[in-house]
Amino acid sequence: MDKQENHLVKILQSYLKKEGYALNQDDFKLQLLSNPSYPSVKSITDALDYFNIENVAANVPKDALIQLPNFFIGVLETSIAQVEQKKNSIKLFNIDGTKETISIEEFKKSWNGTLIAIEKNTSSASESLPWLSSPITLLILLTLIALTTSVINVNVSAVLFSLLTSSGIWLSYFIVQENLGVYNRATSKICNSAKQNTNCSDVINSKTSKIFNLLSLSDISIVYFVGSLLLLIISGFQASFYMLLSLVSIPVVLYSVYLQAFQIKKWCPLCLGIASILIGQGVITGISFVDIQITTTYYSIALIIYVTTYLIWFNAKRLLSNTLLLKQTKTDFLKFKRNEGLFTELLGKKNINRNIELCKQHQITFGNPNATLVINAVTNPLCGFCSTSFKVYEQLLKTHGNLIKLNLIFNVDSDLAKNEASQISQQLILLYRNSPENCFMALQEWFTNKDIISWQKMYGKPVHSNIETLYQHLNWCELNDISYTPATLIGKQFFPKEYNIEDLPLFIDYLIEESKLNIQPANQELVRL
Repeated sequence: MDKQENHLVKILQSYLKKEGYALNQDDFKLQLLSNPSYPSVKSITDALDYFNIENVAANVPKDALIQLPNFFIGVLETSIAQVEQKKNSIKLFNIDGTKETISIEEFKKSWNGTLIAIEKNTSSASESLPWLSSPITLLILLTLIALTTSVINVNVSAVLFSLLTSSGIWLSYFIVQENLGVYNRATSKICNSAKQNTNCSDVINSKTSKIFNLLSLSDISIVYFVGSLLLLIISGFQASFYMLLSLVSIPVVLYSVYLQAFQIKKWCPLCLGIASILIGQGVITGISFVDIQITTTYYSIALIIYVTTYLIWFNAKRLLSNTLLLKQTKTDFLKFKRNEGLFTELLGKKNINRNIELCKQHQITFGNPNATLVINAVTNPLCGFCSTSFKVYEQLLKTHGNLIKLNLIFNVDSDLAKNEASQISQQLILLYRNSPENCFMALQEWFTNKDIISWQKMYGKPVHSNIETLYQHLNWCELNDISYTPATLIGKQFFPKEYNIEDLPLFIDYLIEESKLNIQPANQELVRL
């Protein structure tokens, strides 16, 4: 993922947080980046719609700026930014990661009038605390333990050595991110602290930075500093041992500086920071060194800690690399899957046999009865997979209820009037005739819990037979060779089996627009049941 993509995600996440929404960043990023129209306004509103966040995208007169919310996403001449209205100025969080404060008149000149605004979340859901899972938090805790141990033993050298070791882990964390291709704003600021001739990524990911073509400098730094901090906590500070390590680190420091100066010819501030810490540790151990102490127990524990740290890191890094690769693959796959041309091609593979419409008296319809997009949902109360389909229909009615017409069709054997599926279906038909809203609530209750005893206590049993309507529904299914449930049809076309029903919301806006362009001619005859 490039820097702009990261910044756009961060801008949107920041805006959502200000309005009281706490979304999983990875899920939001996946929905946004996989949209075929990314990075358009539509891709943003589609992502917000997917998470059922009320939003509006509109083009308004620039003079109406004062009437707009304090926070919104604005489309500028060359980019998108989060806009914060101050008393006499505008604060912008730009897609390139920069922040700036400009006058209202300057903003009006660069703003094209298009904005995205979201409804403030008034729910009392508690926000998660992501800092608890941060590796920096763990580092702070380990440092405090090491410092406490050193202070108790009244060892100033150990305290200073612990602080440098923790700083080494902190820098190594950023180096590992660069090595894995994970963009981080803090890393970017450190690595671009000088205007010219600095590039952390080129140095860290250079083939020449690997020792014996196996161990990278990022691996060595993270294993060394983490192992050292653990050793300080478990066995304390032994100057002679760390003096020996400092001597071993001298060739590594010299090799790193040589690579940057003469081979790669670019400087890595993070790597130079690691080199400075190693030199600082050498100075501390040199001052503290009295005589050589070779303690078998201490050296054995040290060996176990460093080897264990290496093995854990080796497997953890491989897992992290695979996870990052899987995320990118998932994004690419969803982007391919959301291709509207591919979807249209698959949608047209199978149509119903006859252009049949149920008579109005037998229809169970939700949404807008005059909508151009018609979804025929074939279901059965006892069908296990129908619950998932109903949740999708429910979501679509919530987000696009005024733009779609949902026909519910029961594929239930009407001859078995006393079976549970028939009883539930007949009662739902009766409820619909009295109150469509009450019928929909009954459907929600049924497909959520599927407890027939409690459901019938709430909504009753059929007193009058509705076999005729069930028969017409079943007949419709038989005429179109639909012997299974659930089945979803977009107009007269079967929803492609290559997709999951959960994918339908991804294409709903496209289908609505297409339905408006392909309105059925008035003189085309329909066979009515």
